Amino acid sequence: MKILSLRQGYLFLGLFLILFLGAAVFVWPRGSFFASLFLLFLILAWRKIEIAFLLLVAYLPFQIALNPAVGIDLASCRPLVLSFFSLFIIKLFREERGAILFLKKKTFLFLGLFLSLATISVFWAAEPVWAIRKLLFFLSLSPLCLLTTFFIKNKQQEWQLSFILVWSAAFSALLGLAQFFAQFIFERNVLVSFWLKKIAPLFSGASLAGLIETNSSWLVEALGSVFFRVIGLFPDPHMMSFYLGMALPFALALFFWGNKYRYRRLLLAACFLILAAIFLTFSRGGYLGVLASLASFFVLAWPKLKTQDKKFLFSCLLASLVLFFFFSPVLGRLTSIFSLDDGSNLGRLAIWRQSLQLSADNLLFGAGLGGYPFLIDFSQNYRNAMTSHNLYLDIFVEFGLVGLVSFFFFLIWVWKVILRGCRSGQFLALPLGASLVYFLTHSFFETAIFNPVVFSFLMIYLGLVAKIEKDVYLS
Repeated sequence: MKILSLRQGYLFLGLFLILFLGAAVFVWPRGSFFASLFLLFLILAWRKIEIAFLLLVAYLPFQIALNPAVGIDLASCRPLVLSFFSLFIIKLFREERGAILFLKKKTFLFLGLFLSLATISVFWAAEPVWAIRKLLFFLSLSPLCLLTTFFIKNKQQEWQLSFILVWSAAFSALLGLAQFFAQFIFERNVLVSFWLKKIAPLFSGASLAGLIETNSSWLVEALGSVFFRVIGLFPDPHMMSFYLGMALPFALALFFWGNKYRYRRLLLAACFLILAAIFLTFSRGGYLGVLASLASFFVLAWPKLKTQDKKFLFSCLLASLVLFFFFSPVLGRLTSIFSLDDGSNLGRLAIWRQSLQLSADNLLFGAGLGGYPFLIDFSQNYRNAMTSHNLYLDIFVEFGLVGLVSFFFFLIWVWKVILRGCRSGQFLALPLGASLVYFLTHSFFETAIFNPVVFSFLMIYLGLVAKIEKDVYLS
């Protein structure tokens, strides 16, 4: 019996897939279209894996949601990342077996400890099925950390990734601003309905869109006016703010130290687009996150800036403050952050007290991954809007004192690497530090790690931390 050659096998497989997808178009046209794009991406990844990785990063903020079954929303990046990672492992062992040594980093050790703790917690979780689903979420996206460290090896690749992070965020901000200002052209209720019926199911999933409809945070009242907040393609304004706030320091870093000075005006425009979109999310946690992030950025960057850049920076800050204080709706939201007369603040304080009480009942190891909403209301479905509105309290409730202490030790290590990277002149260290300051500050008011876009970029940023660790501890 004659055995097909490898090339003939590829051709036979390609012909079979073409015929299969062609027939499937008549049964499931939308799914067949995306399956075709998925296969084309994997073919590109096999031939040009570095380019495919950058395309994957660029796709993350704009990913569509799949609904493989009723009640299940599946972010398309999850199967994409897993497939890409599997292909990467195959190529790694075929072509660069020695490269596996890049895994010997403490950043990966801490991440592995977190995933191990999440895995073990399934055994005592209040609702094991929920715990398993959340664990699969983490496991499907955490390979981005390893992939980033492997593919970002030199200065040129650092610039390429930084530009993708910035321009993806700028385009996302532009979409969000277009959505916001559209309410002054079209009737607001019609626009909100369109976003809820057409945009949210496509990019967030049908189940999550239904949850948004009953627990919407899209509208805000500020000083007597009601606004449709900037949400872009995200399920709520807070997740939009998380994503943009973590990208803003990279735009500033490229503006001040990018090696292509002819792009400085465009980069400055990108900074203002991102900042404007964050302000118009009306996310008060986002406002504090931006202030903390910018403060850390400028403290770390000030000794490295040229005199003209310092003057320019001071002028921009002064102009921004003047504009900020004249835009009364944003000012009203900011000044209400610490008001005890605000119903949202009182509700959040009540949730925090309740979370502390729950953590006391499971002090050492917590209630298990995904246990918080189940403890609050046993009748809830998996897809629900219940969180502690505080990442640290969520970790405390679900992973106990062991998980919270481990998390803080991880943060200490990350900051040690970042500060050492800043001292040794690593370009990525400063924007990474400011991005993590944003994430950690805003996380006092929201839990964003279960949003696929935010968690994906958190993994990418931790991969960059591991890259800096490799550079500064081997130099």
